Amino acid sequence: MSDTTAGTEWVTWGVASRPLPGAPESGDQYWIRCPPGSLEVAVADGLGHSTSAAAAARAALSALEGSTVGDPLEAVLRRAHDAARNTRGAVMSVVRCRLGCGMLTWLGVGNVQAALFSEGTAGAAVPKASLLMRGGVVGHRLPSLHATTVSVAPGDVLVLATDGLCSEWSRTFTLWGTPQEMADRALAAHVRPTDDALVLVARFAERGV
Repeated sequence: MSDTTAGTEWVTWGVASRPLPGAPESGDQYWIRCPPGSLEVAVADGLGHSTSAAAAARAALSALEGSTVGDPLEAVLRRAHDAARNTRGAVMSVVRCRLGCGMLTWLGVGNVQAALFSEGTAGAAVPKASLLMRGGVVGHRLPSLHATTVSVAPGDVLVLATDGLCSEWSRTFTLWGTPQEMADRALAAHVRPTDDALVLVARFAERGV
């Protein structure tokens, strides 16, 4: 399943996802918000598959609705943890970028990958930074939480992917086309047949960060 590329004057994004074949819905869910001057995005992967996994992911992501741009990501993850306590739990990564500061802050619990790329020749993706993944389950067991900050430049591309994609997706990722086309390519090339899968791609505009 694909979502049409959307965005603002300084960032565009696209999402491609697919439930486990035969499942009524995917346990991999996302949340995105673009308040003035900011991008906030999160991807959650509920443990297991189907309806219960989707409920866990949505519960964790619901905590972001009440957050503000100034909230530390550590506090956001703790609220997500509380919101998901009565579910099977989820793994989750959260990313925030403020317009004009040239910096991106991210934090994850579990194995939702996040990576930042710059563009090389012929649309090649040049790795700039990747999120350090910490073991744990939102809703059941949180690790020590320490958000990290990396630099981001106009034209850079942010990618978040669940473990429904084979791990080598990041080694073959390319930046040509729209964010939706990038997400669709990654999903088609690397989806695992035995899991839900989701990949979210956001590109920062040349006039943006």
